[in-house]
Amino acid sequence: MPIPFYACMVAAATAFHLPIHALPAIQLAEGGWVGAAQPNKDGSHDLGLMQVNTRWIKPVSKATGLPPQTVATRLILQPCFNITVAAFILRNYLDEEHGNMWQAIGDYHSHTPGLAIVYKLRVMQEALNLPPLPAPARHAKPHVKAHGHHHRTEALAAEQLAD
Repeated sequence: MPIPFYACMVAAATAFHLPIHALPAIQLAEGGWVGAAQPNKDGSHDLGLMQVNTRWIKPVSKATGLPPQTVATRLILQPCFNITVAAFILRNYLDEEHGNMWQAIGDYHSHTPGLAIVYKLRVMQEALNLPPLPAPARHAKPHVKAHGHHHRTEALAAEQLAD
């Protein structure tokens, strides 16, 4: 079974220095789709393919200079934009967790330990069930040189998300 929008996932993972398989496994665990706007108990919504929570609209708007409504619409309707935002979020959590990818993946879903553990197990299961994926191009390089994780993620977000 091919992974929808795999090329976008590879580009985003490469740009944000993430493992190539992380985004496909998260997408499968999230079960999102283009056009999704799933309500949560707290009044927020999970948007699009990667189920990006609406609490990320303001930070993405600030990083890209796009109006919040434009960010929300693009998260719902543009899968590659949604995937890039998901990579931006995961990179931020990975930096917060000092490189602990599984903790960052748990944070992508929830900072509540019990919910994060269940989610990590679901993502791990999806990762184990992934079909063999084509390797990314070896010449792929990030678009912005790193000057510290925080500045790099903001610069990449602004560059890639504003397109």
